[in-house]
Amino acid sequence: MKPRIALAAATIAVFTSPALAQEGRVYLQAGLGALILQDNDYTDRGRTWSGSYDPGPHATIALGYRFSEMVRVETEIGAGQVAYKLGEGGGRDRFGIMSGAVAGYLDIPVGLPFTPYLGAGAGWAVYAAQDTGSSGGFTAFGELGVSIPINADFAVVPGLRYTWLDRGDGYAGMESGWLPRIALRMAF
Repeated sequence: MKPRIALAAATIAVFTSPALAQEGRVYLQAGLGALILQDNDYTDRGRTWSGSYDPGPHATIALGYRFSEMVRVETEIGAGQVAYKLGEGGGRDRFGIMSGAVAGYLDIPVGLPFTPYLGAGAGWAVYAAQDTGSSGGFTAFGELGVSIPINADFAVVPGLRYTWLDRGDGYAGMESGWLPRIALRMAF
């Protein structure tokens, strides 16, 4: 019982300590990365097709709120583009991806000049393809990275995100892949 009380007291101290908390800070974050979707197979009218993606650029802008030194939330919009090649000798298509998501993050103070973080988010993405039109579907992600402060108001934030994207077109189903990125965060 005593270890539980000690753990509860430590948790309360971490989340409520005025020395640690910078609660009430709003921030803006802009990032740039490369969307690397995994190759996939899909079936159309009984025929299975294999396809591959070429990596493409992806940019995000987010508005966030820090509740404490450890807890923050964001609303984010993103835009990117990837090229898709359908099998050997198949056609190519280019997808533009626009997304909006809400995310929660846990910053982990470790007493070093940087702060690791973990996060997850979910939202909606719209896909516009040159050859096949547009569709929309659910998107979700998990992310980890570090925040490297430049000063009290600015930080460089490299991160790695694993994302799931439902194209919503009835063919490919759920796509997934990696998004390594770097962002600049400004608190105000």
